[in-house]
Amino acid sequence: MARRLSRIKKEKKEFQMLLLSYAEVMFSGFFCGCFLYAGCYLVTVTDPPHLAIFRRLFLLTMGLFFGYCTVEIAVDICLLHRKRWGRDLRKRKRKKLRRFMGQSDFAHFEIWKKMEDSRKGKDEDEEDCPICLEHLNGGFGYIRLRNCMHKFHSRCIDKWLFKCARCPLCRSLACRNNYL
Repeated sequence: MARRLSRIKKEKKEFQMLLLSYAEVMFSGFFCGCFLYAGCYLVTVTDPPHLAIFRRLFLLTMGLFFGYCTVEIAVDICLLHRKRWGRDLRKRKRKKLRRFMGQSDFAHFEIWKKMEDSRKGKDEDEEDCPICLEHLNGGFGYIRLRNCMHKFHSRCIDKWLFKCARCPLCRSLACRNNYL
């Protein structure tokens, strides 16, 4: 908990520094704009007309350059901030995944065993046809698909596969000659 609070304080401080640098960039852009406006006014009032055009062009070029630099720095700061937050997010996800993977291996084994049993069709609770929801008869009343090992009544699965060539439960590809 203490590490988390120190991390939050550190992130808050970095964010404040980022906002401060962003504010400095915007202030310098504003200051540059004011300087250029005043410079254009002074050039118009004090210089002869043939020199005023060149000085205005120079000030306009400088203004565009400083404006571009201001926008470029602001965009770079935003991208840097976004990249850093993304990296922190990925780091937190990896940490949660490691914490999950560090849990009891026995629990993971049980989950995998149940998944494999259901894939092979060894689940004894599955004694109803998933299509018609009637009880499967022992013996020759049902058909098991080879790919997914799900059981169905032969008449139900024949009708189903006539309309759609996929298993109704897991949607794996199942052909008519794919019965067990």
